[in-house]
Amino acid sequence: MTSKSKHLLLDIWYNDGMMPLFNFLKLNLARILTKHGQTILNSQEWQFYPHGNTIIFLLASSHASIHTFPEDGYGTIDVYTCDNNFDEKKFMDDFIHCYAYTKCIKHQVITRGIK
Repeated sequence: MTSKSKHLLLDIWYNDGMMPLFNFLKLNLARILTKHGQTILNSQEWQFYPHGNTIIFLLASSHASIHTFPEDGYGTIDVYTCDNNFDEKKFMDDFIHCYAYTKCIKHQVITRGIK
């Protein structure tokens, strides 16, 4: 049986705690999602005080999100898609290319919907 969906989880630590501006993160994630065939239907974002941001993209195939923790130089990105043509390796390559100044990117892919 083929999988029903993939869930890509990224944990990102930035060099010297220098997290990029949130707008940079969200615009690049939107661009990379679109490049990889994901249709963004809507988005909702929230700024936490004194720091931190979250954005959730509603995708035609499911959702993606960014959560930032600038006080720790850390962020998370999740991409959950039911699109079996989504190539998480190519997505990761494009993502890492945009964020070359990161100290560490830890990732995992969870294949969901298999009994």
